[in-house]
Amino acid sequence: MKTLKILLQNKFAFSLSIVISVFLVVSLVSAASTISTNISTAGTLTVTGLSTLGSAKIGTNGSTLSQVVKGSCVLTNYGVSGSSIDASHAASTTVLYQCAADAAGTAITGLVSGDTTLVQFATSTTGIVNGWMIVASSASTTDGFINVLVSNLTGTARVPSASGVGSSTTYIVIH
Repeated sequence: MKTLKILLQNKFAFSLSIVISVFLVVSLVSAASTISTNISTAGTLTVTGLSTLGSAKIGTNGSTLSQVVKGSCVLTNYGVSGSSIDASHAASTTVLYQCAADAAGTAITGLVSGDTTLVQFATSTTGIVNGWMIVASSASTTDGFINVLVSNLTGTARVPSASGVGSSTTYIVIH
């Protein structure tokens, strides 16, 4: 009690102690920290800036995701050396193409066998594009490539790239 009485008599010391106390509390509250335990919130958790998660699970019954990769790739005829989407594709047939990072056949970074793939022609139109349709896609057994089944519904033998499809194909890979 005597210390408080002395502090109150010295207004400068009293004011300074309040300022220092407030500064310390604010510094501690706004300090960046790493949380090593689980966080539960009844409301919305907001993270500003770039955030990296080791893995994520969305929903109670969701699967654990470790990576989502998106980009564009180039279709090439699967297993045909030097062949590309510029080769003729017979009418009313489905051909297996391989999606690579570029026309040289470079592997897509971050894609491994067993990943889930979603692929569409790079266009604002979904579904059948100029008579072409992607039927299915899957990660190749060779890491870095996506197998893509493409159907020619144009009615005639055609070159896909000449029809405006295949030279740029968008993908999302879920790992």
